[in-house]
Amino acid sequence: MGIGALTVDKLVQKLNINKIVAEILIDRGIDTEDKLELFLNGTIDDIHDPALIPNIEKVTSTIKECAYFSSITIYSDYDCDGVCSAYIMQSAIRMIAPNADVNIYIANRFREGYGLSKKAVERIADSGTELIITLDCGISNNEEIEYARSLGLDVIIIDHHEREDPPDTLFVDLKVNNGLYPFKELCGTGITWKVCQYLTGDKLLDFLDVVTIATIADVVPLVDENRIIVKEGLEKLRRGSINAGIQSIIDVCNIDRSVLSTTDIGFSIGPIINAIGRLDSAYPAFQILIEEDEQERGYIAHELYQANMQRREITKKVLLEIEKDIDEGDKVIVCQSKAHQGIVGLIAGRISSRYNRPAIVVDGKSRKGSGRSVEPFNLYDNLKACLEEGLLEAAGGHAMAAGITIIPERFESFKIRINELARDIEFIVSDYDKEISLDDIDASLIDDLEILEPCGDGNRRPLFLTRNVRPENIWVLPGGEHIKFTVNDIDAIAFKKAYLEDVLTRGNVDIIYTVGWNEWNGRKSIQMIVEKIKPAGNN
Repeated sequence: MGIGALTVDKLVQKLNINKIVAEILIDRGIDTEDKLELFLNGTIDDIHDPALIPNIEKVTSTIKECAYFSSITIYSDYDCDGVCSAYIMQSAIRMIAPNADVNIYIANRFREGYGLSKKAVERIADSGTELIITLDCGISNNEEIEYARSLGLDVIIIDHHEREDPPDTLFVDLKVNNGLYPFKELCGTGITWKVCQYLTGDKLLDFLDVVTIATIADVVPLVDENRIIVKEGLEKLRRGSINAGIQSIIDVCNIDRSVLSTTDIGFSIGPIINAIGRLDSAYPAFQILIEEDEQERGYIAHELYQANMQRREITKKVLLEIEKDIDEGDKVIVCQSKAHQGIVGLIAGRISSRYNRPAIVVDGKSRKGSGRSVEPFNLYDNLKACLEEGLLEAAGGHAMAAGITIIPERFESFKIRINELARDIEFIVSDYDKEISLDDIDASLIDDLEILEPCGDGNRRPLFLTRNVRPENIWVLPGGEHIKFTVNDIDAIAFKKAYLEDVLTRGNVDIIYTVGWNEWNGRKSIQMIVEKIKPAGNN
């Protein structure tokens, strides 16, 4: 055991916490004094020096020169991460050159598709721009960037996606080349923020609220400096001066800002910013971040909110249709339907979560698809193999999430091949952190779990397994999607799991859940958020 090593008993004594929480900390690698100090008390001063990022000197020098002497177009992806990146980059350039000629081009999912397109390059070239800065995209657009350079344009890529053969142009992408920089899991906005810190010579803490929202919405691991960003950013969002557009979104969501959480961002604010780009142009999501008129911000916030409501209805309808044709014998579920192009990723995620295996959903009209995976199946690598075999027109993304363009006449061959590649894979479904009894659930456990916050991908809210419990007071909520019940007088709710009503009514069950406080109408009570429900003893 090394110097400063921690054990469960030492953590219990040092922090005066519940033993179950101490066990979770050790399981998550918080097993030395230094790691514990950074996990509990890390501040913005502990984030890494942007000077360590490869190419940052050349990238920022080029941006500065163009900001003073020529025209720049910022080209960003259409999701929350992309529009937040564009907002920060434009603001930073205006900080160093208030009169800079900076244009914003938010990619349109339906016109350009993902990444940089030749049509977009032509439009930008016709506008007189001399430098394109791609944000949250570009690293996979070798052909388009070569075309841009043939038209006399310079291109800088700031991205966070994987690529083995990046374009021949200046880029910052820690997944491609992290050099001496010790952390590779920043989202696109996080990398943009770091580049802009170096560009301006300022920590840019005023943008921490926007970086935090993008970090959570893009579901990057909340570890290392991402944890610090979100921890400090949540404090700013709760108590500090924040972007007026973000405030308008918080208002339309009717969220109490003083207790705003990662859940509020992940399930309300992030989806509202994302939704408009799933259905139409994402520009309003960018506009609300820069809009100075309060009334206009209110209008835009309402537009974004309504778009998210529409997105939910479309998702629900398409998911019901797709599930009728799912073959549960497949190792990788591959579906093609009239799914709306903008929501195929959401549906793939829902299917992957429900069936505990990778899922790929394709919109037959656009031929665009999106996939979500389960460890240890590297979706990006296996889709790339299919691409190299001529079974796909395009593929790109991450190990756990990726996008494709299909070749219609080769779709069935692709479906067979991706399942062959997964044939010998045993999927790792990390169902729960600890098995506990209902007697273990008390106020001290719930209060001490707060030490793990902020929680998210890579540092999830602990999931507990309790076996052989008797559900009572079972009822499906209005709308038919969610179901509530009680176990041992503890309230429980299972979102989007009303289809398991029969399982709950037939007898005792095993449940996997998170647990916390629920406050409603001045009453504070323990509540379970149930993730999985199975008949008791059915492993």
